[in-house]
Amino acid sequence: MQHEEELRSLEEDFEMERERLLLLQEELSEQLALKDSFLQDVQEEEEEPSGRSSGIARMLELSGLSQIDASDGETETGQLRSALEDLQSQNTMLQDELTFLGNVKTQLEVELERMREEFQTEKEELEFKIDELLMTREGVTPDLNMTPYRDPLIPATPKCDLQEVPALTQLQQSGPQREPEYSMPARSASPSSPRQSLSSPFPDTDHQSFTLEEQQRLILEVQTLRTQCETLARENTQAVGEFESLAKERRQAVDECEYLARERGQAVAECEHTRDILRGLETELGQRTGDFVRQYEAMKEQGASAIQELQERVRGLTEERESLVEKLRVLNEDRDSLLEKAQGLEKRLESFLEQTQAAEGLKEQLQTSLQEKTELALEFNTTLEEKTVLASELKASLEEQTALALELKASVEDLSKQNGEILSQLQMKESAVQELEDSLNVVSTERDQTLSALQEREMEVVRLREEREVEGRQGQREKVAELQARIEELEKERSLLKSSLGEVQGSPGEEVEELQACVEELEKERNLLKCNLGELVGDTEALQRDLGEMKLANEKMRTENQELLAQVSNATETLADKEREQKVGGETEREEEEKQEGRRALQQQLTEKDKVISQLKSEMAVLQSTASAVSEENTASEFTEKIALLEKESKEKDERMNKIKAVAVKARKELDTSRKEAVSLKEEVEVLKAERERVTSSMKDIIHGAEGYKNLQLDYDRQTEQLDKEREKVEGAEKQISELTKQLNTAVQQHERLWSEREDLMTGMETLRSTVRQMEGQTAELHRQTDTLNRDHQAERLLKEQKTKELSSLQKEVEELTVQLRRQKQQSQQTAQELEQLRKVHTHTHTHTYIYIYIYIYIYIYIYIYIYIYIYIYIYIYIYIYIYTHTHTHTHIYIYTQTDSMATQIKSW
Repeated sequence: MQHEEELRSLEEDFEMERERLLLLQEELSEQLALKDSFLQDVQEEEEEPSGRSSGIARMLELSGLSQIDASDGETETGQLRSALEDLQSQNTMLQDELTFLGNVKTQLEVELERMREEFQTEKEELEFKIDELLMTREGVTPDLNMTPYRDPLIPATPKCDLQEVPALTQLQQSGPQREPEYSMPARSASPSSPRQSLSSPFPDTDHQSFTLEEQQRLILEVQTLRTQCETLARENTQAVGEFESLAKERRQAVDECEYLARERGQAVAECEHTRDILRGLETELGQRTGDFVRQYEAMKEQGASAIQELQERVRGLTEERESLVEKLRVLNEDRDSLLEKAQGLEKRLESFLEQTQAAEGLKEQLQTSLQEKTELALEFNTTLEEKTVLASELKASLEEQTALALELKASVEDLSKQNGEILSQLQMKESAVQELEDSLNVVSTERDQTLSALQEREMEVVRLREEREVEGRQGQREKVAELQARIEELEKERSLLKSSLGEVQGSPGEEVEELQACVEELEKERNLLKCNLGELVGDTEALQRDLGEMKLANEKMRTENQELLAQVSNATETLADKEREQKVGGETEREEEEKQEGRRALQQQLTEKDKVISQLKSEMAVLQSTASAVSEENTASEFTEKIALLEKESKEKDERMNKIKAVAVKARKELDTSRKEAVSLKEEVEVLKAERERVTSSMKDIIHGAEGYKNLQLDYDRQTEQLDKEREKVEGAEKQISELTKQLNTAVQQHERLWSEREDLMTGMETLRSTVRQMEGQTAELHRQTDTLNRDHQAERLLKEQKTKELSSLQKEVEELTVQLRRQKQQSQQTAQELEQLRKVHTHTHTHTYIYIYIYIYIYIYIYIYIYIYIYIYIYIYIYIYIYTHTHTHTHIYIYTQTDSMATQIKSW
């Protein structure tokens, strides 16, 4: 639900932005119309300077004629020289204008061709980009088969206008190089003209003393001057013809500009067509965004289901782990019971050994006591003679000692009997111990096998757990990384929404409330994701702890098994040593006992034989005396006694056999229990193997699911990369738009300033024309010429001062404009940052609208630059004419350099 609300809010924002962009497009179309009208006005003004230049030429010719008419009263030499100077100046001016216009024409033609080529390349690039966009659209929706509208007529005027800027810079750079060509003759003519003018109107008092040779020389000079005038007149006519041809070419250029304007109209139509295409693309993008949102929701649901499945699997694995831990506990308990049994047997053996050692100690004590008593008896015998008084007491003590000796003898006999019983028990126990050792060996072999199997199983379990934990950690890390990325995206969206809230504070309260609700929902999602992150981190920590505990338990088991093996080996060694010692001691004792028993048996047999012989002798005597019945009864009684003895011996043997059978039964029971335990362990191993296979299959399923999820993530990353690329393109377009808007503002300001300067120059030119007319009326008189020359010098000084003041004011204005430009740059940077924030919110929806705006702004900027170039050309031409008509060479050079510096400053702006 939260995602649906977010999508709804984003769609509403998209519609708002689209409406805003449509309004911007309407405003831009209105601005285009205004720019078109302004262009037409500029073209009309462009046609006016040609008439003005022709009028200026006519005025120059009239001024030359008026000067010639006014100087009819002077000498022929002065007239010819003045006419020659005028013609030379006009010729140089016309030649310079011809060269300038020819260069401009060639450069404009070259630049037109270059611009057309560049425009074709740009057109091809744009068509290629449009084809790529259409191919991408067709990849998603193959039903759309849109082909870009291709028109051979493309508006090349803005591009031409931009390409005319370097031509003007080249002309400005070539201006100072051309200047010496026409300034040198002016300089050469300037010092001679005052002298000639002063020499011709002010003849000395010795005028009548000129010789004939000088007159002839003057006549020759006059003839040469006439020939030069004729040649200059011809050159002037040729220059006028070339000027007229250039005027025709200029008209052709104007026609070409009109043609370009028509092409611009066609380009506008094409732009409208592209606008329709972009609208269609916008609709497609809307559909795509809807599909993408649905896919994203489906992916999110799949991710949630996958997370739930993984959690269930984790729970199952934890349960399996607990069951394995319980089984390990049971095995540990069994092992502890076996260890306790072995320890009990060892304790019994130790107790028996201690009893035997205590009996031996008692024997030694008795022997020592007997020796002491014998010594005491000897002492008593020695002291009997001396101590007769104490005889009774000694007798009593002797009686007591004898009683004690008897008791000691009885105790010694009892101890010997106990020793015999203990030895018999030891023999029984030795046999039982041997059987137990055999069973222990069997059990130890089986235990070793089971331990090796258990170790292998533990190794496999540990390996499986490590693999599972590694995979779980990787999955959890991937989940954590995804959740962190999601949290970062949500935080970014929250920051963007907050910024949009700050920007839209002036908008109605409903939008603010919706945005606040979106922000709250995003914060809730972030908190939930943080909680999920914490839970996942806790689960990972718990799993890591369980892993550590399992590893510690495995290590403890291994150490305990090793200790048990060492203890068993030590116990077996000690038992073997004890058995050897007991065998050695028992063999010696047995040999002595067997010898004694053999002697006793022989003595008994001898006694029995003697008895039998005596009995037989008596019986023979009795038989001789008595009847045969009595002899039969005696033999029957003897037989019964022998039968009773044999029965007793058989009973004792049966008892011994029963004891041996009981021990064997116990050993068999222990073997059966050990075998049952081995079988149970094998069954558990098989169960663990089955569980391992099941775990491996589940892990494979998890891995397949993770691979599918990774593929989805890769697709999502690709789409995000494409979106980032489009964002970068939009950012570059926005930067270019901001820069072009700055340039437009500066160009408009410069245009206004230059227009005001042009009006000032026109007024100055009119004032200069009036002064020239006044000077032409005052050329009749030489004295007035001197006054006028002084006045001209003063006027030139004033003009220089005015120009310097104007230049200083212009420099101040330039500095102020630079400061304003810096401020505007700062403001533009701030606006660019705000636009970037807005762009981050609406990158998915407004890529094509931004491209559309960028195209229109690009066209408008080229139009502004075109206007600015033409205004700059007009101002340059007016300054040029003003310099050559109303100033001398020094002021010309100064003003030309100042205009050059101004032009470079304007170009840098």
